[in-house]
Formats: sequence, C-alpha cells, structure tokens
Amino acid sequence: YLSVVAGPSASSPVLADGARRRLENLNVPAAFMAEIERTRKVPRTITWPAPRDGVILERTAIDGMRAAAGDVLFRIADISTLWVLADVPERDLGLVRAGQAASIRVSALQGRTFAGKISLIYPQVSKDTRTTRVRIEIANPEGVLLPEMYAEVEIATRLKEAVVAVPD
Repeated sequence: YLSVVAGPSASSPVLADGARRRLENLNVPAAFMAEIERTRKVPRTITWPAPRDGVILERTAIDGMRAAAGDVLFRIADISTLWVLADVPERDLGLVRAGQAASIRVSALQGRTFAGKISLIYPQVSKDTRTTRVRIEIANPEGVLLPEMYAEVEIATRLKEAVVAVPD
C-alpha cells in the first residue's frame, strides 16, 4: 500500500484503490491506513481491535510474530450465554422437547442451580452410546460458569400417567 501511495504510481487512483481494498479485505483498521498515508512510513506495530468483546480462550499470537492471512491469532468467546450439551439416552428421547426447562448443577459451584431451556435436539443418535445430544442455553451474567465444565442436567419432563417414585 505504501509503495502505491508514496511511490511513482501515486497519481493512479485505480492502483491506490486496489491496494486499499486488499487491506480492507484483511480487516486492516482504517486508522492504520490513514497513518501510512500521513507519515509515508509503515508502522512497526499495529493495534488490531477484536470484532467483539469477550474472554480470550486461546492465544497463539506472540510479540513480534508474523501472521499470514487466515491465521488464528486469538479465540474469543462471549460467555454471557453458554450452551450446555447433554447426552439423553435414546429410550428417554420421547420425553424431551425443545423449549423444555432444565436445571444445571456444576460440582465447582456446590449448592447452586442454574436454569436453562432446551434450544436444540441434535438429529443423530450416537451408535456407540445410544444417546442423543441436547443443547441447553443458559444465562451466565455473573461469568461464574466457564466453557468445558462438567455439569449435571435435570430436564423437566412429564409422564402421561402418574407413577410412584421412591428416592434412593
């Protein structure tokens, strides 16, 4: 971009526009391009803002590294709403529907129960475990639940007929 803006072809708006579009396709910040135009130098570093707020789950970028187009530098997640993936036995699938309430408990937070709703029942039964995966969306406004935690899930189902239940 600098060679087009400050070089012998600086008078060609077509070349300058093409070079600018290539940088825009890489999501280069407009402030970075404006600084190149103003100073006629390429800055040694670039501040690249994340497209959204969140928690950094993975960082592969290090100071001074060179990144190619398509390289994953960070994995960022918004954990204000989480998905809990639960495996439901095949024999119980008839009792489970999207929109049903579910309560979630994690061993790291003893005594706390979180409420969620089933948002999706995946359309496949695992041939090894004979279970189907169910996605439950759960609000996490305090940020106490973290990705990859294990949870116990209880799905509120109703049988068509009353049964006698005896606790363990």
